[in-house]
Amino acid sequence: MGPTRSRRGVRDAGLDEDLYITAEAEAFVKWHAGQLAWAQATREGRIQLHGQPSLIRAFPTWNAR
Repeated sequence: MGPTRSRRGVRDAGLDEDLYITAEAEAFVKWHAGQLAWAQATREGRIQLHGQPSLIRAFPTWNAR
């Protein structure tokens, strides 16, 4: 069995998503807690962002502590 993957915010409101995330749940939690570097998580494919390039670039800053 592979790692658990999660897609947050999945709800069809009839609109296109501006940004969505595909991630291993463990990697996302560790990144959010400051235990995993964003660069490492994305480089390894453990967290992937899909959508507008400007939102993809901005997303990691939304977790600022």
